Amino acid sequence: MFFNDGYANSGEVILKGIGIDDRILEDAITSDYLIEPEDVFTLLPQKRKDSHKYSAGKVLTIAGSVKLPGAAVLTSKAALNIIQTDPMIDNINKIIEANKNMLVVYITNEFKKGTIANTIFSRRLEEGSETAKMDPRIKIVSSNRFIKDKGDSFTNPQLDDFLIKNKVNHLIITGVDAQYCVDRTIRGALNRKYNITIISDAIATKNDKKRKAKLEEFRALGVEETSTTELLNNIR
Repeated sequence: MFFNDGYANSGEVILKGIGIDDRILEDAITSDYLIEPEDVFTLLPQKRKDSHKYSAGKVLTIAGSVKLPGAAVLTSKAALNIIQTDPMIDNINKIIEANKNMLVVYITNEFKKGTIANTIFSRRLEEGSETAKMDPRIKIVSSNRFIKDKGDSFTNPQLDDFLIKNKVNHLIITGVDAQYCVDRTIRGALNRKYNITIISDAIATKNDKKRKAKLEEFRALGVEETSTTELLNNIR
């Protein structure tokens, strides 16, 4: 009944016991077990309140085949949130390409070797490592790159000095991890009296619900919100 046309060709379904005494089942020796939700939940670690994307562990997916890749693709997208990050990168590149006169600044996160933060993040953002570099899909049009080792980009004082030197008072912010890095950078910029525009479809979070909630929070802080299309229309 659960496969192919079974469900469509079933009438009223009535569940009936077949007369096997429960005591027989309890004493039965078997190597097969049914894993139910409550069995899994007891094995899952409890997330700390200060947890982040790098402390949540790693995902290894072994699934699918050449002709049936669906499960592997959906699982990978759920783990990486490609549903948000791929369009986000496309939109960032569109914005960069549309305005040749825009002062583009790139921010990356790196930790020095031997630091506690580097250990906590399993050396994934270690200074000079491949995984700490800018995503290669991002269009690079300037050498204005600033490295931070905390969520707020302004913890690198060179960023604020650069913006002041170039008489910048309005920031258009995009980026991944809107719940932490983008959030901290926006608050750092507001503390320094910058005007801010956030591009709603050029930031990413764990899911759409969290992104929507974060955008509402940004608006409450006085941040202007726009989309890639709206921004490009204004530029043109």
